[in-house]
Order: sequence, then C-alpha cells, then structure tokens
Amino acid sequence: MKKLFAFIAVTTSLLMLSISTQAQQYLRHTVEYGETIYSIPVHYGITTKQFMAVNNMTYNSIELKPGQVVAIRELTAEEVAQSKPATKAQDKPAQAAKVTSEKEEIMRKIREEVEASNAKALEQAKIEQEKWEQQKAAEAKAEEEKARQEQAEAERLAAERAEAERQAAEQAEAEPEPAAVVVAVVVAAAASSVAAIVLEERA
Repeated sequence: MKKLFAFIAVTTSLLMLSISTQAQQYLRHTVEYGETIYSIPVHYGITTKQFMAVNNMTYNSIELKPGQVVAIRELTAEEVAQSKPATKAQDKPAQAAKVTSEKEEIMRKIREEVEASNAKALEQAKIEQEKWEQQKAAEAKAEEEKARQEQAEAERLAAERAEAERQAAEQAEAEPEPAAVVVAVVVAAAASSVAAIVLEERA
C-alpha cells in the first residue's frame, strides 16, 4: 500500500511539474544509479528543501529512479534565451557579425604585428646608422691623426735640413778654400826663392 501511495505521489508530482513547466523552464537533471534527493542538491549547490519544492516532492515521495528527470532550479531569462535555437533569419546576422568580429580581430593582430615589425626594423636601422656614423668618425679621426703625424715629420725633416745647411755654411766660413791655400803656399815659396837669390848675389 505504501508503494502504491509513493507511486501515486511521484506520478502526481511529475504531472504537476509538467504542468508548471509549461510557463516556466527549469534546469534539469537525469537521475543516475545511487543518486538521492540529498546528493543531487549538493551537486548543484541548493538545499534538499529547495530541490523537493521545485519538484513538488514530499517525504512520502522521495524515492528516485535511474533515468528519472528532475528539475533543479528555474532558468533565468538569459539562460532561456540562450537555450532557444536561433532561426535561420536570426542566425545569419549573428553569424555575419561573428565573422566580421573575427575578421576585425585578425586585422587588428596583423596591424599590431606590422607595427611591431616596423618599429623593430626602424630601431635596427637606427642602430646601424649610429654604428656607421661612429665608424666614419673614427676613420676621419684616424686620417686627421695620420695627416698631423705626416706634417710633424715633414717639419722635423725640414728643420734638420736647415740645421745641416747652417752648420755647413758656418764650417765653410771658418775653413779657407783649398785653392786659396795653394796660392798662398806658392806665393810663400816664390818669395823664399827670390830672397835666397838676392842673398846669393850680395854675397
């Protein structure tokens, strides 16, 4: 008799649930083996009392059978709207908008990559330009130093040559010319010979 009453209660609760859900939609759960009115509410974060109320259950009709579909809670308006299948007319604009959004996202990523690549290339070109300028400045400095050293060497050689010429001139002035020495010797010799002849004649 108790089983009959329980069966009638379950049938009545399911009928009432079916009637009430015509105006309201619920999140549903299919009962699995071993599940009870206590374990199912815990899984969905509701109390046993709330679970029994939404399914119009009493403590005389708490037996659940595997495969039985029970309600968990009433769906929100947003969940109801999401659960409704979109018509083709509604789906096309949504799909087109989705495609457009995806294209815009792809183009945005491409622009970001191009900008990043351009910035990187510009930075690399700037670094290369700085290196080239530094190299040219070093080369110009080296050429300037080389020219300065060459000028200093030329001035040194010129000074040495001038000094050598001055010393040669002073030496030339200090020493008589070889020809003048020869003439003086000849004159002296001739004078000696004349004096000797004169002395012989007197004698």
